[in-house]
Amino acid sequence: MKNTIETVKELDIIEATKQLQKYFIHRLMNKNYVVKNASKFSVEVEIDVWNDKTKKPELYRFSLWIANEVRNFRTYPEGSFMKLPFTDLQKEKLYKVFYNVSCAERVLQIDNEIAKLETDSNTMKAELIMELQETKKAMIK
Repeated sequence: MKNTIETVKELDIIEATKQLQKYFIHRLMNKNYVVKNASKFSVEVEIDVWNDKTKKPELYRFSLWIANEVRNFRTYPEGSFMKLPFTDLQKEKLYKVFYNVSCAERVLQIDNEIAKLETDSNTMKAELIMELQETKKAMIK
């Protein structure tokens, strides 16, 4: 059996962890984060926390799983500072926000791909025209 001091320390750590989880959930709910990356499966956000000792912000990353609808919304372990236990209502609200972020990011990616294809197409078209004109000139001589 553990002694009382060890038990109290464990309870303090557990309580501190719960408070920290609540803090990060609060920051997400109030849109106090920066989106670092978004895909159709997950959104990666960064939350900064001011450190009074260093006088600098510390950055904490969370990867949020948005695939498979709201019921599966959660922190994704591979990219998250810690697991966040969302309520069903929090999941519903955050899922909508981050799903829309993901869609907007995908639309931007598609627009960029279209622009690149158009540029590549125009370049190829110009090269082909020049090549055909040179062939035509060579044939006329």
